[in-house]
Amino acid sequence: EIEAVTGVQTCALPIFPARFNTTHSIGDVYDFIARSSPDSSTRAWVVATTFPSKEHTDKSAVLGELDEFKRGGVAVQKWV
Repeated sequence: EIEAVTGVQTCALPIFPARFNTTHSIGDVYDFIARSSPDSSTRAWVVATTFPSKEHTDKSAVLGELDEFKRGGVAVQKWV
């Protein structure tokens, strides 16, 4: 199976490997980042991509159905 997200970058940490397949949801990425970054509970944030720059707020969206993640990518935590 193709990996939809191959790395995660939080506001507090550099990019680190993470594996999500095309059947995972954006909500799964939010949960992973929330557990990985202690600062996540102190401010509002969203999952975003950098190219193209887009915020992903629909936690039910399936990664394999999003153009930004169909062939792998990096999910970025962005303060709002």
